[in-house]
Amino acid sequence: MTEVPPAGHSRLRSSSKFLNHPGLREWCARDMLRKNGPDQASPAGGYQMIRILEDELQGDARVEDLLAAERRVHPGLDAWLDRAYVPTFTAADLQDLPETSLGKIFYDYIVERNFELDFHPPMPKTMYALTRLMRARSHDIEHILLGAGFDYLGELVPAYYCLTQLHKEFSPELAGELSQLYMLISLRYTVRTVLHYPETWPTAMECIARGIRAGEQSDFTYMANFEPYLHLSVPEAREALGIRGVADIDTEPMSLKWGDASHRALVEASARRAAKG
Repeated sequence: MTEVPPAGHSRLRSSSKFLNHPGLREWCARDMLRKNGPDQASPAGGYQMIRILEDELQGDARVEDLLAAERRVHPGLDAWLDRAYVPTFTAADLQDLPETSLGKIFYDYIVERNFELDFHPPMPKTMYALTRLMRARSHDIEHILLGAGFDYLGELVPAYYCLTQLHKEFSPELAGELSQLYMLISLRYTVRTVLHYPETWPTAMECIARGIRAGEQSDFTYMANFEPYLHLSVPEAREALGIRGVADIDTEPMSLKWGDASHRALVEASARRAAKG
């Protein structure tokens, strides 16, 4: 039975651990309803949600029990967790790869944004945390493989690709647990698009459709180690990995309409460097 608090009261108790979490309630209200602006850059909101979800809401026994049960019937998952391979390649390993290779495109991306790649976190103590660590370098590479821009609306392509693949491969319960991150991250884009930037909604729909289509047509790559394919061109890597139903989409013009000042500044800086080069 759901307890409804009196008007003006912040206490809330329900049957949903997500609704009961005040930080997640606040995040959902703020990040799905606000306009973009200088008060908070959009990536910062995503990082806040990830920490709430992974550190506080998915740290219970349920996801561990689901992973253990799935391992008994899914040899691939069992082998992936047993292997526990965390990619160790550094930016220096990528910089001399061919210009059109998957790895060099990834290198240019991390250098342009001044991202840190050379880190060595401790081995996690739970299976769920291990899955997140093994996937840590996969997301940005998936952007390239799926033809998605490194911008706000481009995030929808890999999100719906992973959502589709997880529910195609695993039990509904485990797929649901592993999908929570992708669903919450993507909803802040779709809701704010409709509420405040409706001219960008057709592009958002196209990104969602492309992610679902590629997820349905491709081999299962959620557990793939992309490191052996970094020297290949993007089309060659797609073929080797069994990624199908993909076409590049330019989401930057609509993301600029959608985005905040931090994204516009990044795009302008990139254009200046390209003009000099």
